[in-house]
Amino acid sequence: AITIDTVVPSTATPALDLITADDSGSSSTDNRTNKTAYTINATGLEPGATVELKEGATVIATATVSAGGTANFSVTAATSGTHDYVVAQTDAAGNTSTTAILLMVDVDTAVPAAPGALDLATVSDTGSSNTDNITSDTTPTISGAPVEPGAIVTLYDSDGTTVLGTTVADGSGNWSITPSSILSSGVHTFTTKQTDTAGNQGPASAPLAVTIVTGAPIPGTPDLTTLTDSGISSGDNLTNDPTPDFSVSGVDGNTISVFADVNNDGVFNAGDIALGSAVVAGGVATITAAPDMLDGPYVIRATQTDLGGNVSAASSPLA
Repeated sequence: AITIDTVVPSTATPALDLITADDSGSSSTDNRTNKTAYTINATGLEPGATVELKEGATVIATATVSAGGTANFSVTAATSGTHDYVVAQTDAAGNTSTTAILLMVDVDTAVPAAPGALDLATVSDTGSSNTDNITSDTTPTISGAPVEPGAIVTLYDSDGTTVLGTTVADGSGNWSITPSSILSSGVHTFTTKQTDTAGNQGPASAPLAVTIVTGAPIPGTPDLTTLTDSGISSGDNLTNDPTPDFSVSGVDGNTISVFADVNNDGVFNAGDIALGSAVVAGGVATITAAPDMLDGPYVIRATQTDLGGNVSAASSPLA
């Protein structure tokens, strides 16, 4: 019995793909890798055929097609750059197919640069300055100079290993990360690294120190200063000065704000009268009331705002 087979194996049905384990980086389907040795899987082949993987005219690997029509090829010592692979299969009768470009693999082993300078986003830099990197935000947003478009940026806490969040840079390389968990009070030294689309991770960025401050202390009870406590006693809190001075104890560098608590409910809200604010120096802030206060009794309270922008509860009242 002699079987005559003159049918040339098809070049339309075979398909090549870099296996998922070797397709490193941000996508497992883009055929970009940082490996120089990898495996290519071929499907849609003629069972029993002998198939060659070629790059140009060079045979890279040879395999026998399984009963399911698949074959695997091991590529070793690939150089950086793009590689165009084709297959040619020879069936059991000796018919050899033509070849066609079926797969392009991009090998990238270059380590990306360290990300540029980091910055605390303005919306997260609370307090008296939006450039001092002091904040009351326990999940502050960090951004930085552009990186490689499509790169994965990872934000690390002070130890350089605790991951606070990741993001993918946009088409211009811009990115920002907001930590996924609440951070503790104190100084956090943030760094970032970028991982390119082939899976190469670069060195850490320069550090950014951010101070998180939470919970401003309640200031002392306001006191009418001796110079503005007119009349027969300097301690009776009676005055004919419509813009009296109030002294309040607090923490140096913090800001004390004084208000007339019209409802005497211990909270500054609608209807209360803001009288002014000043920065604490030497443990005391002195605030001159403005605008002019009308004749009558007042309940005076103060709040303290720390460098992170946290506002304390109101002080005890001064009548």
